[in-house]
Amino acid sequence: MDQLPNEILIKILGYLRSMDLVHFCQAYEHLEYFLSDKGVIRNSKWSREFELHHFNLCQFISTKMNPSHIRTLNITCLYWIPANELRKLIRKMENLQELIAIDTKLGLRENDIMEYLKLRKLAVSVEDDHFGHGTVAASKHLKALKSLYLKIILKKEDHREVSGMRLFFCNIKHLEELWLLNLNHEVTKINFEDLNFCHTVLLCNSKYVDAALQILQSENSKGLKRLNFRSCLFQNFLSPPSKENTGFKRVRYGVKTGLVDHPFEKVARNLKKLREIEIFTCRECSGNGVISGYPLIGIFENLQKLTLEIPLLLDGAFLKEVFMKCQKIEWLSLKCIAQNEKFMINLCQNLKYSAALKHLRLEHNEIVIDKLLTSLTQIDKKLLRIFLECENLRFTYAEIEPFTFFMENNPQLIFFFLVIRKSTSKQISDIQKIIHGFKRGNPAKIFYVKKEIDPFAGVFPIPNAHHDLIFNRTRVSVINFDEF
Repeated sequence: MDQLPNEILIKILGYLRSMDLVHFCQAYEHLEYFLSDKGVIRNSKWSREFELHHFNLCQFISTKMNPSHIRTLNITCLYWIPANELRKLIRKMENLQELIAIDTKLGLRENDIMEYLKLRKLAVSVEDDHFGHGTVAASKHLKALKSLYLKIILKKEDHREVSGMRLFFCNIKHLEELWLLNLNHEVTKINFEDLNFCHTVLLCNSKYVDAALQILQSENSKGLKRLNFRSCLFQNFLSPPSKENTGFKRVRYGVKTGLVDHPFEKVARNLKKLREIEIFTCRECSGNGVISGYPLIGIFENLQKLTLEIPLLLDGAFLKEVFMKCQKIEWLSLKCIAQNEKFMINLCQNLKYSAALKHLRLEHNEIVIDKLLTSLTQIDKKLLRIFLECENLRFTYAEIEPFTFFMENNPQLIFFFLVIRKSTSKQISDIQKIIHGFKRGNPAKIFYVKKEIDPFAGVFPIPNAHHDLIFNRTRVSVINFDEF
């Protein structure tokens, strides 16, 4: 590094993520002065960097970087940083033009707005009852604002129009852009980034499957980043009929590898830029042709987020191949629609191959918790968030030791939420006592054990930054094809 001219280094460092820039300067402390270079730090992006929970970001930017050079600041989902610290930091950023602060402690309170006066672009979360007199009055000062994105969080039981909201927008008529999505092009001229085939009505027939596959094989889908579909798109109409027992015994097909002429393989080869995939089960099809499609997930080598609803006959043997080929998977969400012990066994055996895994969501009727936590410990301290939901926990060894061992070996963990619907009060209190001791006073760490989740009973106590993991809502946009 020392042999490269500064001009070259500045060019290289300008392409790094802000978090990678921190790691670079930790490795090369004598090059920390680059953190004050305008070309390197103009865009300061820390969105969803949960690893920062032990790191004083505001102090780092104030002391190690030159805040006056920063034009864009993205701190989305850094919910634990106090609002007053964020306001002080923004105040030091004299030339800040764009602030993205969704699901943070910033909002549209009067004292927040007074720090936004120089901004041209703003994105924040705001609760529906925050459009009070102070906010409306302060909005008159947002004269530089041209682009606004608001994530409005509904807290009131009465979801009718909030009166202050209309007055707020009346004061910022100079806006050039208010974030909405309106698609009015012909479908043949669109380059898709999201495609969602999970409609309310199940369209499980050969005509629908063929049409969907044609769309996914087209030039329009080559840039696709997010995809959501039901398992009927895995139907292998070309595969020979499987041999089944004629008695009453249920047959488990498992997964065959090296399949020839699977119709979904051509689709997979076309989607080289796919980053997120969500596959849900279809009640109408669960045979060998469908089950044999799951190993094809391994073709998506750039995959970062994988969400699967697991059919009964899927034994999970394909997971090893997927984890080893898709080395960038950071997010894994699995929901077993029925008791599937073979899948759980394969999951626990193969989780060690998911080298980049940071966020795990798992739903199953019964979880053998000590085996699961032991397998997760084999991942080299990458895990940041875990959500587990089950009817019962099963232990093969002592009941508390697995939690102590896991927490001791994963100090980087920021979020652990366990839901045991048929648990006893003592079981919950015993586990909660153990895991709570590992918070060590860190406001970013959230560890819970509950019997159920009811987001509508009062204010849900968990920051919005983690709702994506708890409620498993789709991130893939839905297009209404009837409009074309």
